[in-house]
Amino acid sequence: MGRNAQASLEYLFMITLAIIMILIFVWRFFDPRFGTIRKGGELQGSLEKNVSKGIESIGDR
Repeated sequence: MGRNAQASLEYLFMITLAIIMILIFVWRFFDPRFGTIRKGGELQGSLEKNVSKGIESIGDR
């Protein structure tokens, strides 16, 4: 009976550790200070600037 309890505790510990690792990954991935959202926003800003410059240069002709 003692071995089953030990195995159950080990499985619970592994599941808890996996959930914590997933939460940390999601937090880091979506953190606006340095995650993917910030990089996407920077890319969008640079693309918008390039499009605006292109439209202005066409209008100046």
